[in-house]
Amino acid sequence: MSVDPGPRTRLLVFSIGDRKVAIGLECMVKILERAELFRVPLAGREFKGIIYYNDLAVPVLDWEFLTGKKLSGKNLLILEQEHDLMAMEIDELARVEEHPVIDRTGAEGFWIDMDPKHGLYALNVEKLFQSLRKSGI
Repeated sequence: MSVDPGPRTRLLVFSIGDRKVAIGLECMVKILERAELFRVPLAGREFKGIIYYNDLAVPVLDWEFLTGKKLSGKNLLILEQEHDLMAMEIDELARVEEHPVIDRTGAEGFWIDMDPKHGLYALNVEKLFQSLRKSGI
């Protein structure tokens, strides 16, 4: 007799520093090899600068805003939510994995513990975009 594992979803999982991050595929646009980063004077501490993708200026998130640590990766992951774009640096290896559906109820911050024992956290992309919109960015 097999045990029903419940609903599952496919997530993009990548490393940044010692943290494994999971993001829903529905918000992923593209992974780019390192693009030229342009600094923006007076940009908030949340951003490292911008890149250009398909003739659009896309802000690049600074991981220190989310983790409190200076982190950077070799590639850029472009995310979209409600027609807004944002990029974040990721390490080279990103893979699609199947995991239980993420329960976002009660998630107040940007991180949802999926398997903290193994260092796996889901990034609440919707809450991240909402926060950045509220701050006027």
